[in-house]
Amino acid sequence: MSEIVFGLDALPVNRDPHWPVDVNGRLLAGALLRPLWDDGFGSAVDAESLDDGKLWRVTLSDSLRWSDGQPLAAEDAVRAATRAIERRPGLVSAVRAVDAHTVEYQFARPVGYAPHVLSMTRFAPVRDDLVLGPYAVSSWESSEIVLERNPWHAFGSDQPKRLVFRLTEKPDEILAAYANGEIDVTPITSFGPAELTVIKDRPDLIRRDILLYGSLDFGSRSGSLGTSGHLRAALGRLLRRTEIAAATGGTARPCWSPLQPWFGEVSEQDGFDAAELRAACPDGRLHIDYADYTPNAEVVGEIARQVREAIGVEVTTASHSFEDYIKLAVSRDHCLLYTLTAPEYPHPAAVLGPWASTGAQARHAGFADAGFDALVTEACTLPDSDAAARWIDVARRWCEVMPKITLLQVRAHCLRAPRVGGLDLAMDGTMPMRNLVVHDD
Repeated sequence: MSEIVFGLDALPVNRDPHWPVDVNGRLLAGALLRPLWDDGFGSAVDAESLDDGKLWRVTLSDSLRWSDGQPLAAEDAVRAATRAIERRPGLVSAVRAVDAHTVEYQFARPVGYAPHVLSMTRFAPVRDDLVLGPYAVSSWESSEIVLERNPWHAFGSDQPKRLVFRLTEKPDEILAAYANGEIDVTPITSFGPAELTVIKDRPDLIRRDILLYGSLDFGSRSGSLGTSGHLRAALGRLLRRTEIAAATGGTARPCWSPLQPWFGEVSEQDGFDAAELRAACPDGRLHIDYADYTPNAEVVGEIARQVREAIGVEVTTASHSFEDYIKLAVSRDHCLLYTLTAPEYPHPAAVLGPWASTGAQARHAGFADAGFDALVTEACTLPDSDAAARWIDVARRWCEVMPKITLLQVRAHCLRAPRVGGLDLAMDGTMPMRNLVVHDD
């Protein structure tokens, strides 16, 4: 039986593919679900904007079948959206079935990018424990997850009959298992600077800059440094991102604006007043917390060095377990916190939309800027074909007020065996499996 074995550095946090909360959960979701919208692979075949973008009418495919042979129906999409609205209210405020293959989604405000919102796993059609995607869970053990083909999915003769996700946690164990042929694809988040030094020139190494950002968040203990857009931006201008990226050993690249992956670098503003920044530091010092993962210590150490050198204040740092790091992020009981965050879906609106004054990130951080709000609102109403210039304006305003300091964009790496074809890293860090094939002799 042809199979492909993926290495996992941890099991998914939960088993519901509609609500993955980590990289490994999203990897499995890509094999189990048929997203509502996904560039020709989705369960929808058309989306029409009505009521100036506040209502979107979606037509579902009439050729897809669940793993029990039953056809996809509008009620399956309504079921998923209803659960999403109840569990996490957001842009989509209501949903209804128009007929057996047509669904209408009501949005809280006009949006020009609804298909991107509807591409989230939470909106993928759901029906009991059945699957609409190419594979279904056969077994889920403490060290291995096995997926078998959905018999009603159309497969090519060279596509794998089974996918195995095997727990292989430590980098040296991962490299050994790959060398021995025990796994065909390594995890994308396990290689640090030491491993990349060894494998960086290998032809079977695939890499991509993904939508995972390293940033400095301001907390309740940051004083006027955290409440003044002028001072936040000045601190952001102080930091030399190229040198910070060098400290990651190739696992990240410099990033000034979180919209850089789409529109490139915006014009960096120069200059800062060292005395002004020094006076704004609470008690004449700064403290940076971070999660104890490689290479966070090196990144934070370089940030601290640059700040000490530039404005002459004491900068202390502290590492924390992931659990304690999350507590700090939620409570904001910190001065500065080095964070790694990803948008819910790959679109500028998912990255900066939450920082408009009504958005979750802005409310959590206590951030509000009328100019930023106006630009985001205008950009969100435009279709993607017309919105680029407005999103660039949003990015420039972000750099002027800088509610958080974007520093890095993570570069994911993994090894892929020559026998595996049609598998690449996507912008959001997933590995779409629609074209997955096995080249066995």
